[in-house]
Amino acid sequence: MKMRAGHRMPMRGRTKTNVFASHQEVLERLRSDTDCMVVEVLDDLSYAIIRAYKNHPPQGYYDWMSTTATNRIRQLATVILEDSPAKDEAETNIEKECTPGAFKYLMVAWLRPQMERKFGALPDAVAKVLSLRAS
Repeated sequence: MKMRAGHRMPMRGRTKTNVFASHQEVLERLRSDTDCMVVEVLDDLSYAIIRAYKNHPPQGYYDWMSTTATNRIRQLATVILEDSPAKDEAETNIEKECTPGAFKYLMVAWLRPQMERKFGALPDAVAKVLSLRAS
């Protein structure tokens, strides 16, 4: 293959663009990963709550959980993610702090008083699912 002067063949396996993600790109990826983790943990917790109610949660529970509770917990997780203690080392610190267990603890701490306010006194089985020791 004959090449004109001044033209080079591209190097195989490499591109001219930067292969490293910027700090903002890393935070955006963490936000989406965190959002997925929050929804997954909340789904598991919601399933346990429904089972604790013996598959008959109070009226309005499904709508409240799928809209209000989910949106507020996602916002809470986003605030925690953005208020990382060390912005320069955000990738390291956030990955250590944002685990499914940490999010479950956060959700239980937020959900229990909100559910008591919305649906009244919780049955013992539901209170056990929403105990901080269980999480």
